[in-house]
Amino acid sequence: MNNNIPLKYYDIAEEYASESEHDVSEAELDALAHYPAVTDSS
Repeated sequence: MNNNIPLKYYDIAEEYASESEHDVSEAELDALAHYPAVTDSS
């Protein structure tokens, strides 16, 4: 887990992973959590 990414984005990524048809690796969770952190304009 990368500390530069807010935990709320990890929560979103973990929710996605729990509903995903395929297994999601730890590296993929980092990538999924990083995406909204980069695109969030607030």
